[in-house]
Amino acid sequence: MTNKLNKLKYDEFYYSAENKVLPFNTLNKGNYKTYEHQMFCPDCQKAKLHYVYNTKTPHLKQKPKASHKNHCPYQYVGASRESIKRHFDTLTDEQIGYKLDSMIRYLCADKNTRQTYLTDEPTRHTPMLIENIEKATRTYTALKRKSLGAYFTDEDMGKIYVFYGKAKLDIFNKTTYAIKILIGKKTISIYLPFVPDDIDKETEYYIVCIGYLAESLFKIKLVKPNCLKYQRV
Repeated sequence: MTNKLNKLKYDEFYYSAENKVLPFNTLNKGNYKTYEHQMFCPDCQKAKLHYVYNTKTPHLKQKPKASHKNHCPYQYVGASRESIKRHFDTLTDEQIGYKLDSMIRYLCADKNTRQTYLTDEPTRHTPMLIENIEKATRTYTALKRKSLGAYFTDEDMGKIYVFYGKAKLDIFNKTTYAIKILIGKKTISIYLPFVPDDIDKETEYYIVCIGYLAESLFKIKLVKPNCLKYQRV
């Protein structure tokens, strides 16, 4: 169901020894053997993964013959830029809000809830999938995701992701209509058509937004102005 050109990349993994989802940057050349044979898909926790080390692009790869549970996003092809824009254009503001709320639960607040989405019931499809209907055929593709704490490269420029993570937020100033995401040593800006009035710069937030890197590796442009949601940790 996937192809090499549009596969989803793993920026997390489920570590069975500790029963938790860990970020990809936990792994490095010196320690990955400690995790070997205990790494699985971060969503369905079924497909086995292994660490592929190379100096330019170390990554996690699915083991041969490994399979995912039903509706696991990692068994689907990544959605195209055009289909993502088309999908969100068809949703009401309320529907987008519900989807973002689900994404915060799925990606940030309680990653164990991912298991409840991966069932045979159509109504339980993960918020990371989008529906594509052409004539009488219904198919699904997956939204690509990118942890805000991950390392961004030029290859990420222009690609639409669900950016997610836990971070502190701040406002640039009252005239630029931009917020700052402060995560680790990195500062990422998002421009909005309004100035948020509910941000406390001393508080940590779970945040998700749907957009793409524009102009630089540290600026996110949203697909739609309301494709951003944050909540206090």
